[in-house]
Amino acid sequence: MYKFEEITNLVTNDSAQVLLSNCFVYPNQPQRFAEKINQYSQGSKYKTYSIISRSKELLGIIIIEQKDAQTIIIQGIACELTFRNQGIGRKMVNYIIDICQPTTILAETDDDAIDFYKKLGFNMEMQKEKYPENTRYLCKLTLH
Repeated sequence: MYKFEEITNLVTNDSAQVLLSNCFVYPNQPQRFAEKINQYSQGSKYKTYSIISRSKELLGIIIIEQKDAQTIIIQGIACELTFRNQGIGRKMVNYIIDICQPTTILAETDDDAIDFYKKLGFNMEMQKEKYPENTRYLCKLTLH
């Protein structure tokens, strides 16, 4: 059993930051990571949700941006290593669909997470022009 909770301030939530450090890769750039955490903690267009076990263990986190009334952007999604491949990520995406009722969900990712998004039905588009030196994908899920 699990439940979802909104995290209203990532800056003061150390366990959330540790989990998100697996999601946002800024090698040797702690200031860049701190800037992202601050960005996602401010303003009403970003929302962060955690999935918590019955024993109050943090299982995963999803950060979304409300681009417009119909479009959600997944800015970050992270699952505790010991709970990966158990459907936690899918539960988080389904929760966002349930509470936000978007018609489109977007996410950018690399090769590490491409299979996760494919399993959820996202279409992929390589982002060569935006990221010529890295392999990045724009993932898009159209609902309704």
